[in-house]
Amino acid sequence: MEEPSQKILDFLKNVALFTCPLVAYVLLFKSTQRAGRQQGYYSIPGWNFFLKKWWVQWKLRQLQPQPQLQSPLAAFIVSQGDEDREKLQTLVKEHEVDSLTIRGTDHKGNAICLRVTRKRHNITEVWLHVQLEDGSVYQLPEHPDTVLQGDNRTSWSGGGLKFKMCEPMRIWRITFNGLLRRGVKEKRNMEDNENDRIHHVQFRFIWTCCSDVIDIQRDWSTALISDALAREPWRNGNWMKMRKQLGEGYDQWGTLQGTWTLVSDGSTTRELYLRGIRQRRYGTDDAVWQRRAVSYVGVTTDGSMFSIEARCNNKPGITHAIFGHVYQPNGCQASVYSCDLSLPNLGEHSDSIPQHVMLRFSAGRKNYTASLHTLPNNIPTLYGGRPWTYEAGIFLFRCTLNDKQGAGTAVFWYRYSGPSPAVMPLSLPILKEPHLRTENLFPLVVDLKDRECSCSALVGGKGSALALMTSLDKNQLSAVIPPGFCVTVAALEMQMQQNSQLQGAVAALQFECSAGRELGVIQEQCTKTVALFESTAVCEAVSCEVSSHLQNLLDSVCEPHLFAVRSSAVGEDTEDLSSAGQNKTLLGVCGELTNLLEAIQSCWASLYSLQSVQYRRQFGQPVQVGMGIVVQQMVPADSAGVLFTWHPSTGDPRQMLITANFGLGESVVSAQVEPDTVVLERDRTGRVVPKESICGNKGHRVIMSAKGGLMAEPLQNEKGSQLCLTEEEALRVGRLGLQLEQMFGGPRDIEWAISNGQIYLLQSRPITSFDSWSKFELLHEFDDPIITDTEFLTTANTGEVFPGLMTPLTQSVTRRAADLSVRHQFPDRPGYYYSANVITASYHAMFNVFNSLLVSVGSEVTLGEKVVDLALYGHPVTTLELLQLSAERNGVVGSLGKLYVVLDMVKNTLFRKQVLQQAEKLTHEFLLDCQSYNKAEDLYSCISNSFKYLDEVSNCHGKSSKISVFTQVIAVSILTEGREELTAEHYSDMGLLLSSCSDLVSAGIPVALEDLASSIIATDKARDFCTVLPSEAVHWLEENYPSVATKLQRFLDKYGHRCIKEFELMTETWGMNPEILLKTLQTMVQNAVTDKFQKTTTKQVTDKELLLQLKTVKKHGTRVVLGWLLPLCRSAVWQREANKDCYITIIHQLRLAYRHLAQLMVKEGRIPDAQLMFFFTHYELGVLLQTRDPVLITKALHRRRYQHEWKQLAFPEIIRGLPVPVSKEPLKASGGSGTVGVRLQGTPVCSGTVMGRACVVRSLEQIGELTHGDILITHSTDVGWSPYFPLLEGVVTELGGLISHGAVVAREYGLPCIVGCQDATRIFSTGDTVLLVGAMGTVERINKYKDQKATASD
Repeated sequence: MEEPSQKILDFLKNVALFTCPLVAYVLLFKSTQRAGRQQGYYSIPGWNFFLKKWWVQWKLRQLQPQPQLQSPLAAFIVSQGDEDREKLQTLVKEHEVDSLTIRGTDHKGNAICLRVTRKRHNITEVWLHVQLEDGSVYQLPEHPDTVLQGDNRTSWSGGGLKFKMCEPMRIWRITFNGLLRRGVKEKRNMEDNENDRIHHVQFRFIWTCCSDVIDIQRDWSTALISDALAREPWRNGNWMKMRKQLGEGYDQWGTLQGTWTLVSDGSTTRELYLRGIRQRRYGTDDAVWQRRAVSYVGVTTDGSMFSIEARCNNKPGITHAIFGHVYQPNGCQASVYSCDLSLPNLGEHSDSIPQHVMLRFSAGRKNYTASLHTLPNNIPTLYGGRPWTYEAGIFLFRCTLNDKQGAGTAVFWYRYSGPSPAVMPLSLPILKEPHLRTENLFPLVVDLKDRECSCSALVGGKGSALALMTSLDKNQLSAVIPPGFCVTVAALEMQMQQNSQLQGAVAALQFECSAGRELGVIQEQCTKTVALFESTAVCEAVSCEVSSHLQNLLDSVCEPHLFAVRSSAVGEDTEDLSSAGQNKTLLGVCGELTNLLEAIQSCWASLYSLQSVQYRRQFGQPVQVGMGIVVQQMVPADSAGVLFTWHPSTGDPRQMLITANFGLGESVVSAQVEPDTVVLERDRTGRVVPKESICGNKGHRVIMSAKGGLMAEPLQNEKGSQLCLTEEEALRVGRLGLQLEQMFGGPRDIEWAISNGQIYLLQSRPITSFDSWSKFELLHEFDDPIITDTEFLTTANTGEVFPGLMTPLTQSVTRRAADLSVRHQFPDRPGYYYSANVITASYHAMFNVFNSLLVSVGSEVTLGEKVVDLALYGHPVTTLELLQLSAERNGVVGSLGKLYVVLDMVKNTLFRKQVLQQAEKLTHEFLLDCQSYNKAEDLYSCISNSFKYLDEVSNCHGKSSKISVFTQVIAVSILTEGREELTAEHYSDMGLLLSSCSDLVSAGIPVALEDLASSIIATDKARDFCTVLPSEAVHWLEENYPSVATKLQRFLDKYGHRCIKEFELMTETWGMNPEILLKTLQTMVQNAVTDKFQKTTTKQVTDKELLLQLKTVKKHGTRVVLGWLLPLCRSAVWQREANKDCYITIIHQLRLAYRHLAQLMVKEGRIPDAQLMFFFTHYELGVLLQTRDPVLITKALHRRRYQHEWKQLAFPEIIRGLPVPVSKEPLKASGGSGTVGVRLQGTPVCSGTVMGRACVVRSLEQIGELTHGDILITHSTDVGWSPYFPLLEGVVTELGGLISHGAVVAREYGLPCIVGCQDATRIFSTGDTVLLVGAMGTVERINKYKDQKATASD
């Protein structure tokens, strides 16, 4: 029986268990905080602050979703989530907005702040603020007012500023072509007569990400959220609604690289490289609930970047919320979880923004102190909303972040209630195409006044534009559109459905085009198809509809009844594709049904003329497309011509260009005469004034014939020397252009006519040339981000793996795989949106040393780092300065860290066989049967799914390379016997040790070729073999010596996937094109016939003999340890080569798959030729399969056009900061190319001394100059050079280390070889006599080649 005291205790415990939650509930939710503790407008922590904060943190941790780990495949493939995240938001509710901001700075004083905010009712707010290092500030002329009107449904654009996504979450393009004001307009001063401050400016930037995404809701620190929420009075779950007030969106760090051109100042262009942030926000407009906000974005010299935002919302709401994150130069990011920013003490009003601010914040377990100093310039103020609801001050600041200098931009946002424009300025309507439901039956003929006629998919681009202008009220447009109707796309479809011959002709034409026939064959089929269309009568249904509309038109117009019949293909006259003049236009067609139907037949037929078909094929459009036809009353023009609302040559929006002649405009558009030229100038208010008029040598005019058609009429002398337009008429045409430009939202190319004083509009299309990609943009489009101006890059190793120029496809596939192979060795590194290890610069591959090789460093240069230098560069590179910079980025590794690294490498070394087995298993499992695919889209999906094999095998290769270098570090550590400094003898001894590595894949290739050559030499027709064309040599061997042909086939089966530039997907391998091999075989056989060729024999040396040859080893124990270690070094090198062979095998399978994909895309009419495939990225190919985007085709064509020029670019071995090309030309200075006795020092990798003829190969095109007995001097070699090694007496390379390809094969052949011999290809010339001393690592010119022709060609 329980004691009474125990019962009392149990009772009290139960009461406590019930009371405590009740008290907590009251404290948390029922406390009204009547005292309302505040500091001005801001709520400050109350007495129950910490309890509320704890409660919110606990709930948020339960609600916060777990971050999803990215797959390595994100390096190759854009996920659907990324696609969806980048899509434009559909604005449904009244106050919904969608904004994109890009901010960037450098340390010279250049800064940029760009923002486009999409709102409902065609309202766009644009911030454009640019500050240059000379202190000049540029803004839109409309600023401080940011409100613009225009169609914003499908693009980020406004005021001439455009944001264009190139690859989701990775690459964006930012362009501007228009007018900017130099200087800042005073607040609220809406008058600006200082036209001399208005300049024509063009800038183009490529924004490239350098970080993962920071999501506002997901990555907002729970500590800061709970702090903000716990300050406010709330009941029940109201705090959850407050949390959403920060909005939705994300941030991402990146770099801006581009050009700024001040066209008004003689086209002065400067290149800029900025670092900063891209910010996306969507949801409810800030002006609805926000009271004020502050945003700081800073960038420091060491590559760190920070963003701190603070917001105060209207009550009830969060009055003091802070959000922020920090980017570290090693790519890691962390959310700010503590910050001392106090909004009440930081610029509470717009006239009290402080000049100096000190911020302290914490992120990623690191404390930061930022000292911010505003630069001494006026803070420009921008206003938004209508009427104005906010003002925003933008300024540049200098900062110090933890002793690192930096710069950045700040934005102070305030609610505004002062004077402003009360309503939107009167504006013309925005012309938009209507959306037609596809389930409805489309009419065969529609009137220009019909709503359906405004749809380009139904009537084509030309008809749609005319219908949109026809829909305007008379008082909205100062011109008349001649009446007419459109024959729709559905009419052409019906015509073909009812005529099987037409279907057959078009199908035959499609087949000839997809089969890649010669132009003559395609032209013949085009001629047949055109003739068939012209001779096939219009079907009855279409004829009846045309007759009905024609009769209505005749009843409504006066004589003469002459009409213009114009082709209007789907896809033409758009911003991406003009198609001007590709299809037929017939003028002066008599208004009888028979004549009109014949004209319609002729227009349909022109769709399949050779020029029209080839134009579409050139831009990846299908052979068979829809076409509408516009039928309009002809205007008996007194004068006519073309108006460009922006100057077509300079793109200057202040100048309008008119070309015109008497009579019809046909003489102008077909360039029959030299027309009159009138240049108009306009200001921002829309006032147009004449600037220049030039009378052309017109000669004649074109007029309508009363019997139909057109005729040329000579102009009298006095009339020919007169302008065809009066000044007033020119001004009226100019004002009309301004109206259309505003309605369509961009510059226009307008055809017009004047008859009896009335202006008629005949056509209007966008000017497509202003958005074309510049050469600079195309060259740097895929450049990976350079985070600091002290970045340490190198072309060593990458110059061997990716020599010279990479195609876009290669850099998006195999180069990214190479980056992943390094990235996998550091599993704690962030995501896969960008490459940080093996990077691209101007289509050339480079290593970022700080992110890959110098990650785990100490305070002193160790022997291990010296050996890594030897293996990678072939000479010492690492210095104390580099170690210090690396330590600032990656931290200093302590003793335990070093021990962990060593133990991890020991583990990897012990399990190296499993790594090779994994690679071989992947190669065996990787079966890409590309020939079984008949649809390009299916094969593309298959290739995308196969990237997991490429990623895994690249990881195996990365591990094996790491193991190989580790064994070398151990071997050299023992070889030096405690000495820290490495000498040439150490290099020679290390090369001697590695020379015992045999049975390597790369070394086996020349041995097999020698065996083939010996087999041919043993026949009685060796001389005949040497005279056969290489392209016919295989067939010759099959007919004359089947056994040798079989041996050659076995060689190709084993090594046919190898070649020069084998990581380049565009390269043809030996198996695909054996001509290169056969040329080498013929040279070897020819030398044997003339007694110059001897089969290479290598003397087999025992390990004991090898160790006795080591010069630097003094101790017997050292030789014993090296004897034990030698098999390990051999095994590591051999397995590295074997892993690489598996790697190349998978790359070759992808190469074959892409080539088949190219054939399928040509067959489907998506690309004009198969070779163009390699000038797209993998992502672009996917877009092209979905959209047939002609802009992508144009970019690829331009990339291919510039390929030869970009091939000439060369980069030094060591690069600091932004990569800058160096000259490939031979050196002319003293001691340079012309000096006898000049000697260069390299790193010895194989001993021996030889004197002979130098063959300097600076590009692959010169490789045919190699002859037997040459000493090869080149930039670098790879496996593809192996067939030439039997011809050589020595090798000198500018790049390379102990285990580079040239070193490996040279040791196998016993060829004297030195690597890392900088500038050798620029100092020596082909034909020089040189002395190569392998043991000393020197090459010296003994005699200069005298043949001037050879020297010039070299």
